Amino acid sequence: GGFRPGVLATALSAAAVDYFYLTPVYSFRIAQPNDLVAFAFFVLVGGIISGLCGALRRSRDRVAASERRYAVTLTS
Repeated sequence: GGFRPGVLATALSAAAVDYFYLTPVYSFRIAQPNDLVAFAFFVLVGGIISGLCGALRRSRDRVAASERRYAVTLTS
């Protein structure tokens, strides 16, 4: 994943919820101001989670590379 794919997936999920579950159903029209705030908050939280997951993945990759370096050093 990463940040951009995570935000894209979150935005598409929010759009699907808006289309299928919020009134008026089967419409992308946001009738209530609260719905717009909820949509924005949903995308924001999804972006934050995507960013954190991407940072965790990069950190794990760095640790794995460091462990491989130390393993080569110890075996030589």
